[in-house]
Amino acid sequence: MTIAAADIPRLLAALEADPAADVLLVLEEQWSGPASWDLERRTRESGVPVKLSVWSG
Repeated sequence: MTIAAADIPRLLAALEADPAADVLLVLEEQWSGPASWDLERRTRESGVPVKLSVWSG
């Protein structure tokens, strides 16, 4: 998933994170592994525009 830099504050708000937090650290520490399923739902429900790229070999 790719999110525009301008939309990072909206994403952090949707994830109930500090708006000044490093988004990559928030994702790594709170939204990886099993929590990644909820990350997708929250992102979708937030209305943050997302570009999805899927690769299959």
